[in-house]
Amino acid sequence: MMKIAIIPARKGSKRFPGKNKALLGGKPLISWTIESVLSSMIFDFVVFSSDCPDMLQIAGGYSGITIHKRPSYLAGDDVTTAQVTASILENYNDIKICGLFMPTCPFRSSDDIIAAVQNLDASCDSVISMKKMEIIPDFLFRSSE
Repeated sequence: MMKIAIIPARKGSKRFPGKNKALLGGKPLISWTIESVLSSMIFDFVVFSSDCPDMLQIAGGYSGITIHKRPSYLAGDDVTTAQVTASILENYNDIKICGLFMPTCPFRSSDDIIAAVQNLDASCDSVISMKKMEIIPDFLFRSSE
C-alpha cells in the first residue's frame, strides 16, 4: 500500500498574482513545500500539480517529483482542491496515505510531516495542522515590491 503526497499550485491568484512562484528567502514559495515533503522521505510518490509552465519547470528540477500538468478544466477559480486531488488519485491504486500540502504553508518542516503521519492510526484517520493566530493572517504579510 502506497503513500502519496500531492502539492497543488494553481497559476491564478486574485489577491497576490504569481504568489506560488514569488520568492521567499531567495527561493520560490513552492520550493519550500516541495523540499519539506521530499526531505520527510515518507511518500512513495510526490505529485506536483499546476497549470503554470513556470511552476512546472521549477518542480521538475527536483528529483523525485511526478509532474501533473493540470488541464484547464481543473484550473479555474471555481475548481476545488478536492476536485484536483480526486483527479490525481484516479491514476493510483492501493493508496494507504494521501498527504495534501499547500504551497502557501512554507514553514512546515519535514519533521512536522513525519510527526503528522505518526499520528495516523486506527483511531485517527486524518490529520490537519493549524496554528492559532493573534491577528488575521491576511494582515501579516505584504509584498516588498
